[in-house]
Amino acid sequence: MTDAFPPAVNRDLAWLDGGGELGALIRAFHWETTELGPLATWPQSLRTATSLLLLSPVPIVLLWGEKGIMIYNDAYSVFAGGRHPQLLGSEVRQGWDEIADFNDNVMRVGLAGGTLAYKNQRLTLQRHNKPESVWMNLDYSPVLDESGMPGGVIAIVVETTEYVRAEEQKMEALGSLTGGIAHDFNNLLMAVQGSLELLRERIPQDPMLLRLVDNARAGAERGSSLTRRMLAFARRQDLKAERVDLRVLIDGMAEGMRRSLGSTITVETHFAKGLPAVEADASQLESALLNLAANARDAMDGVGTIVITTSEAWVNLTDERLPAGHYVRLALSDSGAGMDEHTLKRATEPFFTTKGVGKGTGLGLSMVHGLAEQLGGMLVLRSQPDAGTTAEIWLPAMAATASMDIPRAEEPLSRRPGTGTKRLSIMMVDDDDLVRDTTVEMLEDLGYDVVTARSGAEALRLLVDHPVDVVVTDHAMPHMTGAQLAMQLRDRSPSLPVIIATGYADLPAGVRLERPRLAKPYSQASLEEAIVRALPSEG
Repeated sequence: MTDAFPPAVNRDLAWLDGGGELGALIRAFHWETTELGPLATWPQSLRTATSLLLLSPVPIVLLWGEKGIMIYNDAYSVFAGGRHPQLLGSEVRQGWDEIADFNDNVMRVGLAGGTLAYKNQRLTLQRHNKPESVWMNLDYSPVLDESGMPGGVIAIVVETTEYVRAEEQKMEALGSLTGGIAHDFNNLLMAVQGSLELLRERIPQDPMLLRLVDNARAGAERGSSLTRRMLAFARRQDLKAERVDLRVLIDGMAEGMRRSLGSTITVETHFAKGLPAVEADASQLESALLNLAANARDAMDGVGTIVITTSEAWVNLTDERLPAGHYVRLALSDSGAGMDEHTLKRATEPFFTTKGVGKGTGLGLSMVHGLAEQLGGMLVLRSQPDAGTTAEIWLPAMAATASMDIPRAEEPLSRRPGTGTKRLSIMMVDDDDLVRDTTVEMLEDLGYDVVTARSGAEALRLLVDHPVDVVVTDHAMPHMTGAQLAMQLRDRSPSLPVIIATGYADLPAGVRLERPRLAKPYSQASLEEAIVRALPSEG
């Protein structure tokens, strides 16, 4: 630094007066060591631009010449952190070497007379001797020299990191709230659906009564669908990890998609060759794709072409949106109305919708966004007004040598509780009275003997004197979760089947229990199926 600044002070530099610390540094810098030459030889255009930026309270940097020699003000020096004052007089490509490609594009566009603007642009910078994720509003404009041609590029830099992080910590809080509400609603719907199912078996076969009960069941099912979307947004839905070939998945749902979208929508598919599989929940991925297709249909007013493509992508260490690695990109594009910048920014917010009242929940895109993140990927939306929208689901690619257990073909259910030498006994553990009582009614209707417990601790006490054949337990309980109960029972009675019932992906990180899972809200049939499959096979 000391070598760059001469001891002598040039007195013919009044245009630097009032420029603060940077004004003094610019006055003292050895500019003859750069392609700009001594201050006394600077053209008037460069002097004027420099004097203007020095008087601004906003962080501004001037990138002059083809190499983008950096001249900036006091506010920008604060943004630069530990890189100040070494940045002064350096080439921008070398000064910010970690984002050299980004700045190469800035110089290319600016020196060609173009402008660039970025809002909440995320970059990873080395400012205080360590990588930092920062978000900035960036505006780049050309500065004309004496010939009337762009001689440099001026950049206004406003850091928005605190704002962006606050908006994220808020969405995270909303996600937690949404997940908690969805969990509670699942319990209520469990009681409603179970009671309606039992009621339908017992009421007189009067067409009007049956229709009313079926309408109520359909309403409850719509409520269940809504809670599943809320849990997806909150990234807390219960997912089944399996190996998924996207081509097979999309081909398998193509006909159903065409029927649901209508004959005026054309669906085209283009698959990359040799595409690796992904680890995902196939049914949830299908649901996400159908949501995107329905949005595309609505954006095109029910007439047009939807294009579904797959491709590979690699993420490097400088992109902090995803861990570095190999990804598969599933994209769905439409030729519809598109979205402006404001709408695009809010598109994945829960309950945000551009559709009329009653025509959408506003949870479609937020569900896809939450699913992608829960699977270790992300949702990327690209759109412009009147130019259509492309939604990309990025998912981690499975290595070619990776293998997953292939589910065996389901065997027909043949065991019934009354066909053996004794009635089977089930313990039902749930802290919610409505859910517990409804499930007990279901189990007794199926012919099981039932022992109930309101907590994990009570279940452990009762099992000492009341051995059972199967334990069905809720997971989200106070003091002792269903997973914790299952682990204690595994140590105490390794052969005792334990079924964990939850609609909420809240198992602690790193816990993988080889236990059957029962998704809430469950029907009597799915409850029976889970119990039969959990029992050891005869013979």
